[in-house]
Amino acid sequence: MAERRMMSKKIIDSDAFTEMPLSSQALYFHLLLRADDDGFLNNAKKIMRNVGANQNDYDMLLMKRFIIQFDEGVCVIKHWLIHNYIRSDRYKPTQYIEEKDMLSIKENGAYQLIKSDNDIPTSNHMDPIGIPNANQKHTTCDTNDNTLLTRETQVRLGKDRIGIDKDIIVSDDTICRTDVQRVVEAWNELGVNPISRMTSTSTRYKMISARIKEYGIDDVLKAIQKINSSTFLKGGGNRGWMIDFEWFARPNNFPKVLEGQYDDKNKSGSLEGWLNE
Repeated sequence: MAERRMMSKKIIDSDAFTEMPLSSQALYFHLLLRADDDGFLNNAKKIMRNVGANQNDYDMLLMKRFIIQFDEGVCVIKHWLIHNYIRSDRYKPTQYIEEKDMLSIKENGAYQLIKSDNDIPTSNHMDPIGIPNANQKHTTCDTNDNTLLTRETQVRLGKDRIGIDKDIIVSDDTICRTDVQRVVEAWNELGVNPISRMTSTSTRYKMISARIKEYGIDDVLKAIQKINSSTFLKGGGNRGWMIDFEWFARPNNFPKVLEGQYDDKNKSGSLEGWLNE
């Protein structure tokens, strides 16, 4: 079983988390550190005793849906797949197979209990953009990976900053796969040449990763929204040309979209001139 554990700030910086008592927050961290490679554990009460937490702290985590409780004392960290990526050569599947079979994975990477037979993923289940089911091993974010996942994983850990607890990693120079997923989802909401699947070996994946690293995720999402302000980019020009993802992600095109150069309010000049730039 892997010894290192990571934490996503998207979870621990949320209002739902920070509004809990500090004792509940501390218990969550201890449960997270001691869960197996799929986020399961069966000794929550022992951990509570060891860290001086009480049942109220645990019940708060249940109520806020940060953990999911099963029978026989087994629980799972709901956002485990958002927090953690386990290298395949260190991954050890959980022994709580029955409990794991009761879960599916939401689009944002969180576990959820299966409510009906219709929610049960098949053995080959794959979401449109390549999100694997709970029984698949998780792959890395490097260029050898073939599938885009909705998880808080890291492209590389070359500049890790390891604090006092050496099992908690915070990286200063990473591109999160979740950020790429957010970009793809925002793009598909436009209804303009939607993406059905993207692999990390593809040109467009590499280009959009470079734009995220160069401009930041907020500006990339802002640029996508700018497309809504351009009739030309959405196919309203004389030639009927419509923007696609690869064109958008190119280093010479992206800043023009971000700066609003194709907005309807900047229609001066030739549309063909825009396209040929």
